[in-house]
Amino acid sequence: MIGRSGSGRRALPLILGVVAALVGFAGVGTVLSGTSSAEARLQKYVSGSGDKEFFASDLQFRANFPTLPARTTQAIKSLDGVSMVLYTSEVGDGGFSAGAIDRPPGHFDLNMAVNGAAAGTGGHILNSSLTTFQGFPAAEFVIAVEGGRYDKGLLVLAADRIYELQSLDTANPPRGYDHFKASFHIAAPS
Repeated sequence: MIGRSGSGRRALPLILGVVAALVGFAGVGTVLSGTSSAEARLQKYVSGSGDKEFFASDLQFRANFPTLPARTTQAIKSLDGVSMVLYTSEVGDGGFSAGAIDRPPGHFDLNMAVNGAAAGTGGHILNSSLTTFQGFPAAEFVIAVEGGRYDKGLLVLAADRIYELQSLDTANPPRGYDHFKASFHIAAPS
């Protein structure tokens, strides 16, 4: 468990490492950390009373986050010219993220993306299944990552983009993931 002071700053390398690992293996993602003072905010969010509605006009999705998310963009070294846009909301010892990359040309393997996420983080897959989301092929997964954390997420393979949403927490499954997933909607599918 990350301590109270500076926990967000110490989590940044882990966030970027997981993002790079997921994308490097044909997927996207993030992990998050915050302060323990946010526990009440997380509980309100899980109960549905602390939602912050958000619309990402650049990626054409909407979702309810526990706090207004911060936007980041990162170039993907393994995919020349492709950048990932990610919206992140940190809460306590966990957090939520949603974002997308433009779909690279060629075949995209959802199973490989999930396996790459686990390998890239030094974690291991606890559960993974192929599914659909809003009519698009998708993969839902739970990965045990370093620090006793669990990353539950969904990769959605739309026509021109690969969307991701996920939650990280010390609880398995991460608290609030189902609420977050239920609020996620691709507004204008690519």
